[in-house]
Amino acid sequence: MHGLKARCKVIPDTRNHQGFFISEDTYTLIEETETGWAYICTDDSEDGFPSRCHFVNPEDLRFLKKFQQH
Repeated sequence: MHGLKARCKVIPDTRNHQGFFISEDTYTLIEETETGWAYICTDDSEDGFPSRCHFVNPEDLRFLKKFQQH
């Protein structure tokens, strides 16, 4: 299925590349960079903020099961 992005959550106490904790939310994996970071973004959130993106350690991600078509 071309074009589907991987959905994931971060483990508790995940920090971004600047050392700041990020919220335990559902993210979309955009890419894994050549330097080894996972670039993840939220969708537009209910609190009115636009999507938020972070560079995180890929080992801090837990991928959600993909939707299965019948």
